[in-house]
Amino acid sequence: MKIFYCHSCDEVFATIDTISFKHCPMCGAHDMLVELTKQTAEGLSDRLIEDLWMIFADCEYDSETETTLENFMDFPAGTWREDIWHWFDKAYSKGVHELVYM
Repeated sequence: MKIFYCHSCDEVFATIDTISFKHCPMCGAHDMLVELTKQTAEGLSDRLIEDLWMIFADCEYDSETETTLENFMDFPAGTWREDIWHWFDKAYSKGVHELVYM
């Protein structure tokens, strides 16, 4: 899944890979959307990282291998979930432990 950030309404949202937007589906702003990557998402506020965590919680994964079954931002399908957790640990000021138990 692709994750977008809107500079106008300061929100993140997820979409399937085949959809592209010219307008924010939340506020309707034109040309204010940025597709998030590991690098661009690191500068987001804790509130938005928490929103990303909730989106990630809906990401399907293989329970035996603990690998994702779909893309999440620019983490490809097949990524070990703990690798993504490590990214969240760096991006979130309180660390991934707080996200897991929020």
